Amino acid sequence: MTEGNIETDFQAAIDAGKINGAIICTTDAEGRFIYEKTLGERTLLSGEKRPHQLDDVLFLASATKLLATIAALQCIEDGLLSLTGDLSSIAPELATKQVITGFSEDGETPLLEPQARPITLEMLLTHSSGVSYHFLNPFISRWREKFASRTSDPDENNKLRVEEMFTYPLSFQPGASWMYGPGLDWAGRIVERVTGKTLGERMHERIFGPLGITDAQFYPVTREDLQTRLVDLNPNDPEGLAPP
Repeated sequence: MTEGNIETDFQAAIDAGKINGAIICTTDAEGRFIYEKTLGERTLLSGEKRPHQLDDVLFLASATKLLATIAALQCIEDGLLSLTGDLSSIAPELATKQVITGFSEDGETPLLEPQARPITLEMLLTHSSGVSYHFLNPFISRWREKFASRTSDPDENNKLRVEEMFTYPLSFQPGASWMYGPGLDWAGRIVERVTGKTLGERMHERIFGPLGITDAQFYPVTREDLQTRLVDLNPNDPEGLAPP
């Protein structure tokens, strides 16, 4: 980004085919919107292309990790969780996970060792629990290929519960290192268990509701009033560019 006009820079990226469009918003220290601008096109789930609008419904993806963090910290405020306490009574699946250090010479048997210390909520929130994504660790990726139960349909796999989706071992001893991963997914599941509510219900009650946000949903396709505003994702591009 240059020191010039932000709209000019984004429009240049659109003209160069690097992005399809952009929604730019700025708030002041009190959270009031003081600048709003839409540029370029959006592709709806129907395949129809339209100019971007300020009320487009976008996929937050891993930005939801912030929301899960807030939900977990609120549980600490409510006395339901501890930042540094042992989670084994709430998430026994985490307590039984072993740490993978490699594979046998023939590549068939994973080399595993027990946890040296319990996983805490703080570790889950800071990506230091040892829980990681399989595509970031070749040992985990190999273990997943050999032992994980999953269907060939990625949409069905994405509907699995956290404890069903992330069954593989830890990448390192809890608290010993850092690796990006689904620790926040586990934190969200823990929030569900201590509150007795789904994560979506809890977020609407304690985050979205107080902020006046009505269009945030885990499954927005189930709401007819949102379907015409759902923006599709850009397809993967080998050069990291979105097609114009």
